[in-house]
Amino acid sequence: MKTKIQVIEQKINAVYSTHKFIENAKKIKVEFYGSNIERIEALPIEKIESYNFAPEVLRLSFELEKLTYIEKNLWDHIKIERHVYAPELNKIFIKGYDIKAPQVDNMEKAIKFLCELFSIEDLRNLKKFHTQIGA
Repeated sequence: MKTKIQVIEQKINAVYSTHKFIENAKKIKVEFYGSNIERIEALPIEKIESYNFAPEVLRLSFELEKLTYIEKNLWDHIKIERHVYAPELNKIFIKGYDIKAPQVDNMEKAIKFLCELFSIEDLRNLKKFHTQIGA
């Protein structure tokens, strides 16, 4: 009889991977569930066996890919315009483009905002956008 964490690890590792980001996402998810063993033990085994971990792993792999791309290629090009008394007017400037980014006032929030706003293909092809994004 397999333990609940073994079932989870087996299901996560069964996700087909052809990319290093998927492999990294699988490792992160296994570590995450391994560190939350108390919560897992409270769940019925039937729920764990019926749960599909693939979308979770794939979502994380896309985020890892975006973060890596931003870190390697865009980090030095990102500038933030902050409005202390009107944060809804904040903007991110990246490679000559300005993006309305309300409430974004630091680099961490800017990266998160860009990851939510763009797909990896969009980030790679920033030149295809108009000079004002989100206008």
